[in-house]
Amino acid sequence: MQEATCPICKNEIESIAHALLFCKFARKVWRYSSLGIDLKAENFPDVITLLHHSYQHHSNLNGELVASFLWVIWNARNNWLFKGKCEDPSRLIAKAMSIADSVKRIKQPEHNFSLELTSMQQNQWSPPREDWVKVNVDATMDEQNNLAGLGAVIRNYRGEVVAAAVNTVKSFGDVEMYEAKAALWGIQAAIKAGASSIILESDSKRVIELINSKQSTLTELFWVIFDILEAKKSFQNFKAQHVGRTCNNLAHDLAKLALRKSESCIWLDEFSVEILYLFSS
Repeated sequence: MQEATCPICKNEIESIAHALLFCKFARKVWRYSSLGIDLKAENFPDVITLLHHSYQHHSNLNGELVASFLWVIWNARNNWLFKGKCEDPSRLIAKAMSIADSVKRIKQPEHNFSLELTSMQQNQWSPPREDWVKVNVDATMDEQNNLAGLGAVIRNYRGEVVAAAVNTVKSFGDVEMYEAKAALWGIQAAIKAGASSIILESDSKRVIELINSKQSTLTELFWVIFDILEAKKSFQNFKAQHVGRTCNNLAHDLAKLALRKSESCIWLDEFSVEILYLFSS
């Protein structure tokens, strides 16, 4: 009985070693990969010998990477034979490296993974739990005209915007004063929206620490903080926490809009076109 010839290169007998290592298609992937293995120039009778040689001669090699290359070559070969789909070797190399990187991440120690997850969460807005809303606030300054724009956005556990608010005020103090006024404005909007449990988020660390009584101040800022502490009594549950600027983008955009509108507005459920544009961008 005659052995089957490889249907891709049509030069050699088809076997697992040929399909994964020696077929012209497989050789091209290995040669152009970061491993730089030229299987035409080197003599490997099977996959095990390849692995043994590679671990001895390639310091950047790891099991995840080799397994990923073997898998993408096998998968691409099947796609070629059974679906008529020919894949570019450079795309396969990128896919293999991505798979290997994902496997390494999964195998990381749990504490490393949790640190990465915490860092990722701190860089993007996350919704509150059910029955709570998040109130993100920000202020931006127009020093030339002595104005400050205040912005606030209120979202539920689905990430849906339930209220938005902008306000423009005269500015004569430092930025922290108006970050605190933005916080007060956001709380007032939450009261109008009928919220009972809120998480106030601001990218002003000092304002959040003042609200949480972790710092004190004898400046005029004290009176704004006092008003915030009084207003928070309107809620059943209240939390205030500091977030990075990337978590506060929508509130920042609303604060800039406040400078353009130069008026005070609170939207509940129904939003203007320019507000809807901000939500979708």
